[in-house]
Amino acid sequence: MRSIKFNGILQEIFENPNNNTRDTVELLQSRLRLPQDKAEILASRIEKHYLQTMLMSVNDNTKQPPLRIVTEKPSDTKQPQQHLQRRANSYVFESLSNKEFEIFTKWVLQELGYNVFPDKISTFLGVDYLATKEGLNVVILARKYPISYLVSKAAVFMAQQAKCNYQCEHAIILTTTVFSDKAKLYAENCGVELWDVQKFEEKILEVKNSTEFVDPFVFPTFKGTLLDSLLMLGEHKKFLIEKRVGEKYDVFFPGVNFPLLTFQVQNAQVVRLVYRIKYNESVGENDGEALINCDRNGTISHGPNDVDAYAQVLEYLEQFLE
Repeated sequence: MRSIKFNGILQEIFENPNNNTRDTVELLQSRLRLPQDKAEILASRIEKHYLQTMLMSVNDNTKQPPLRIVTEKPSDTKQPQQHLQRRANSYVFESLSNKEFEIFTKWVLQELGYNVFPDKISTFLGVDYLATKEGLNVVILARKYPISYLVSKAAVFMAQQAKCNYQCEHAIILTTTVFSDKAKLYAENCGVELWDVQKFEEKILEVKNSTEFVDPFVFPTFKGTLLDSLLMLGEHKKFLIEKRVGEKYDVFFPGVNFPLLTFQVQNAQVVRLVYRIKYNESVGENDGEALINCDRNGTISHGPNDVDAYAQVLEYLEQFLE
């Protein structure tokens, strides 16, 4: 199989390891002058095709992609199908962008009591975290791999090296799939802790149960402006707020890989606010229900006042906490 080469806009997309789906959408909109809904569809197809192409290159004897180093095809072809069946009602990590995966895993680790350092090391389909817990320095390798692949012994070796390089006492590999038997044995011998997809989901459930029991969430009251109040939501860990280019913000709920709502700011005022979940399905920004809308000049064309708008947003978000 020939090696993978990209040029033009594809090269620009994939040469930046920090790109996420929304960055790709905005780049396609800008460079190809596409409407947002079309750009979202194209971005999804590009990323899906790219990942499939990378996986097809795993058995290539020429230059190998990074995925080849740390994953392997299972020898038992029944195993992936059985695992997929087990995950029918589990988290679908494959649909998360790299940035979404990073936000989600960091939130889980923090809720589990890890003090995650601000600095991180971005990697292919994942991120390395440096953290402390109970007086120990810990390096955590978080990796998002397809569920049909096994994480090999090589990944454990990488974690062992990272523990030495970052001068940590402990190392953890967190992944969205399972480990090979050789990887498990090697990890046991060298003291690397493994969180496969099942254990990771157990950790997520642990966080969910503890936060619901110990720290019942109360929405912050309206303060200042609608923008001030919306940004306060991100300070309480129940919701994640990510800023995009063009003064746009996406509001996420941990575990939901698509924005719950998107709002746009102009001159410190929310000029557009769109609900992104419709009939229990995620929709594009142009297809969502607009609570606040504006014309091309950024002048609000319709929408309630700030206090009423915030109350309606809280009513909408409350359904995701039930």
